[in-house]
Amino acid sequence: DYVGKEKTHPLYVKAGTAKSAGEYQESARCYEEFLLICPKSAVTHYELGNLYADNLNDPLKAIYHYEKYLEMNPNDTTNAPDIRSFVETSRKNSRISARNKRTIPNSSSRTRN
Repeated sequence: DYVGKEKTHPLYVKAGTAKSAGEYQESARCYEEFLLICPKSAVTHYELGNLYADNLNDPLKAIYHYEKYLEMNPNDTTNAPDIRSFVETSRKNSRISARNKRTIPNSSSRTRN
């Protein structure tokens, strides 16, 4: 198991290198693949949360990985407040967005009397 030793694994290193080069999709792919090897890596979930939130504009995936991070690292006092704030705001925004996407039937689809 690589928990606590993530930075020694080639996939984790490759993910960090890709992120530094601005290759965010490749970085996420490598981190996700690393999670198949080390699914209990809180730091990898944290990195994925950051990638999806800050670089890939995918708040739902960010929420998932941030929540996994918090679940695995419940005593975090450094990052937890910001993560919880992001999760709450993103959930609120996704509900608002979903409400705004509801369509109103146009007049041609209404029955006429």
